[in-house]
Amino acid sequence: MTVQKFYIPVALFLGLIFQCLVTVHGVPDEPTHFDAAYSLSNKMLFVKNTETPGNTIYKRRCDAQLSDMLSNGLETNSYYQLLFHSFEFASDTDLIEISYVSTSGLVPAVVYVPAAIGLSIGRLLHLSPMLTFQLARICSLVVFILLVYFAICIAPFGKIFWAHLGFAITLQQAASASYDSVINGFIFLFTALCFYRLHNPKRKKKVT
Repeated sequence: MTVQKFYIPVALFLGLIFQCLVTVHGVPDEPTHFDAAYSLSNKMLFVKNTETPGNTIYKRRCDAQLSDMLSNGLETNSYYQLLFHSFEFASDTDLIEISYVSTSGLVPAVVYVPAAIGLSIGRLLHLSPMLTFQLARICSLVVFILLVYFAICIAPFGKIFWAHLGFAITLQQAASASYDSVINGFIFLFTALCFYRLHNPKRKKKVT
């Protein structure tokens, strides 16, 4: 089996395992990333801005409660919520105004599009906060895997090496709400395109 055929299923399998091992808020600064994605999700769902859009956003009450309940790091309560409260419907979906730290000055909003799509799907289906946050992480993971897959296909040599890099710690980071999933994925793709261009230079047309 070629590396192009086995990378996507194996990477998706390992990524989902990483999501269970390193649960919601288990990645550094993940609460900030979730809030940034949530702000973009509000725009996708046509939720109006607060009176201070740079400092506060509207959030489902149940999502805000789970965010306050979980600390930024690995803890037993995160695994408890994942195991016993994932596959249920949200109990309180009323929107409340909460404060958040905007990342608009650090990265463009487009890097949060995959996570925002996952959040929007969970909100539209009234899924539990834990499953909604996990959907955001899954969407980010899928985008990263697809970008690395395209990089492997484009790379003129060392395809197995590219796959190994895609299975490394980058996959664990991609299985979170961090914007690293999108940025690292495009780094893979851009680097592969550079090697492809160097390996296959365009021939100059002969002047007659």
